[in-house]
Amino acid sequence: MIWTGWIALAIIAAASEKCLNRFFLADGTDYWGYLIGYNIGAILFVLGFSGLPSLPHDSSQYPLLGISGFLWLMVCVFTFKADQYAEVSVTSVISRLQLILICLGGMFFFGEKISNLGFVGLLLISFGLILLGFRKKMTSFRANPGVTYKLLSVAVISAVFLIDKGLIQHIDAKTITFFGYATPLLFALISSPKRVLPALRLTRKLKFMNMGLGALSCLSYYGLVQAMKSAPISLVVPLFQLELVLVLIAGYFILNERDGFFKKLAASVVILIGVGLMRI
Repeated sequence: MIWTGWIALAIIAAASEKCLNRFFLADGTDYWGYLIGYNIGAILFVLGFSGLPSLPHDSSQYPLLGISGFLWLMVCVFTFKADQYAEVSVTSVISRLQLILICLGGMFFFGEKISNLGFVGLLLISFGLILLGFRKKMTSFRANPGVTYKLLSVAVISAVFLIDKGLIQHIDAKTITFFGYATPLLFALISSPKRVLPALRLTRKLKFMNMGLGALSCLSYYGLVQAMKSAPISLVVPLFQLELVLVLIAGYFILNERDGFFKKLAASVVILIGVGLMRI
C-alpha cells in the first residue's frame, strides 16, 4: 500500500477511536483500568495482524524505544483524563497544536524544509487554536482540566512522533508499533499491580470495547508510522489532521456536542486551510 493509503486508514481509525473513547470515559470511568485493557487490545492486534516483532539488531536503539514507550504511557494518561472532562470536538481542535511542534521539530532534527506557504499555514493553524479559545464562556474553557490535560498530551505526543521518525530509519514499523503499546502496559502493570484485576473487570463490563479501541488506535498508529517511512513527517502529520472533520461531525451528531459548534467549526476550517497550505 502506498503512503497515501496508509494515512487515509490512519485518519479513519483515529477519528473513530477518539469519539468512542470520549463516549466511554465521559461518565467518569476509571482511566487507569481503561488504559490497561486498551493497551492489551492494541498488543493483541499487533500480534494477530503481523506476528511477533523482531528485536532491533542495533542495541543503541533500545533506549529510544524505552523512552518512546514511557512517553506513550504519559500520552494515554493525559488523553484519557482529557476525555473525562472535555468534549472530543474541543480536544481534537486543541491537538492541532502538535502540528506546529512537530513541523518545527522536523526542521530542526531532520532538516526538513517548509515552504513560505507552509509557514503561512502554520500561522493559520495557530490562529484557529486562538479562535477556539475566544469563546463566550472563556472562564469555563480556561478552567476545564480537560484542556490542561490535552495540552500536556499534545506536548508529549509531539516528542514521541519525532523520536519514532528517527527510529523508523533503523527499525521496522511493526516493532515500533508493538513497543509503543507494550512498554506503556509494562509500566502500568509494574507501577500498579493491585489495579490489574479491577482493570480486567472493567474491561469485561465494557464488553471489551476498550480493548477494541486499543486495536483501532494501534491500526491508526501503524498507518502513521508506515506513512512516515516513505514521506516527510512535516507532510504526513498535517494530512493526518483531516480526521478533525470526522471528529467534529461525529461530536455534533452522535455525542450531542452542540455547545459552541460554529466556533469550533470556524476554528476547524481555518486550521484545515492551514493544513492545505502546508501541502503546497
